[in-house]
Amino acid sequence: MVLSAVAGLLVTAAITPVIALSGLGATNAITVFESLPGYLDIEPLSQKSNIYATTPAREIKEMRLAIAAEKKFPQNDILRQYLNITGFGGTVYGIEAAANYYFGTTAAELTLPQAASLVAIVNNPAKFRLDNPGSETNGYAVNKARRDYILREMVEHEKITAAEFQAAVATPVQPAIQEPSTGCQTAGGSAYFCDYVTHLLRNDPAFGEDDGKRLQNSRRGGYAVYTTLDLDLQLAAEATLAANVPMGYPGRDVGSVITSVQATSAAYNGVN
Repeated sequence: MVLSAVAGLLVTAAITPVIALSGLGATNAITVFESLPGYLDIEPLSQKSNIYATTPAREIKEMRLAIAAEKKFPQNDILRQYLNITGFGGTVYGIEAAANYYFGTTAAELTLPQAASLVAIVNNPAKFRLDNPGSETNGYAVNKARRDYILREMVEHEKITAAEFQAAVATPVQPAIQEPSTGCQTAGGSAYFCDYVTHLLRNDPAFGEDDGKRLQNSRRGGYAVYTTLDLDLQLAAEATLAANVPMGYPGRDVGSVITSVQATSAAYNGVN
């Protein structure tokens, strides 16, 4: 839908989607291949770099890498796969997560201005993210300017009509931030236990040969983790603790702990 229109814009402009979405078209920064997923299988041709493309030789080399990727994969596939992994500010990665976090919807249901706002973020996630409206560097105003530029390019290349363009640029940037429903920050009184499990996943060699691989594996959602924590018992313990032990006491450093051990399995639950 909307994303297909964006892909069409890139193709019409004769800019490979990988380059355009990495920010090369706007900043000339060569960071294009460092975020591509391994399954694109162009490892022999790729190299990581933060060098700026200031020489024709460097630009030609980057073009060659992009052409090699396009020969192996359709442009829309490259665009889709890149959007599925690229950063949209903070810890938000992937177009589906971005659509949910910033607008409370799915990638398939994004409106034209919403989709353009998200594509704008890819150019510079720290600057164009939409969860700090008061900031001069990542507020709504800077995102809107970049969004409207994308929309102008789309109408220029006849991917949207003039009427669609006028309606889209007249639409204010109105994110509806959805706080994440996952992660240890949502675990309440079990947050420390969650953090301990996360620590194991990111440090045990059983989950990857090095720190980078373990971190990558933990972020891909490939694990179903089952622990000994009994949430019903944990919540009951927290409620009992809150009802009987004050959170603070003048002149005293108050602390408390509740532990339980299941006799049949030695499963442990604790509140500190």
